[in-house]
Amino acid sequence: MDIFGGFKKDIEDGIKQGVDAVKSTATMVKEKAEELTEKGKTQYHLYELKNKGQKQRALLGEKLRELVKTKKMKVANEELKKLLSAIDKTDEAITKLEGKASVSSPQKPAAKVVKPTAKKATVKKATPKSKPAKAKTSN
Repeated sequence: MDIFGGFKKDIEDGIKQGVDAVKSTATMVKEKAEELTEKGKTQYHLYELKNKGQKQRALLGEKLRELVKTKKMKVANEELKKLLSAIDKTDEAITKLEGKASVSSPQKPAAKVVKPTAKKATVKKATPKSKPAKAKTSN
């Protein structure tokens, strides 16, 4: 009986150690998941802020461009003048291509109707040509 009692105690200790290991691993995984979740939330929030800032800068640039176009504001900086000119050229190219795309949209030609003929054509079968036998080669 003493042998089985010691064997039983070893099994119980092994099970307890296994359960403790699973619990500690689960706790560690949970903590890491929470850490990564927070990191992901921070990165997403950063992305949203950068995107918002980019939209605001684009809006500001568009408003300033309108003021310059309507002569309500003058630009003294040569670099800004060149940039505004380049934007105007790009807009002209876009307008030009959009005009071409809407004018020259290709249309499919009407399908050609083929009327069936009364006579059936007979097809002659070709007789197969015999091939010369291959010579065997010895190795």
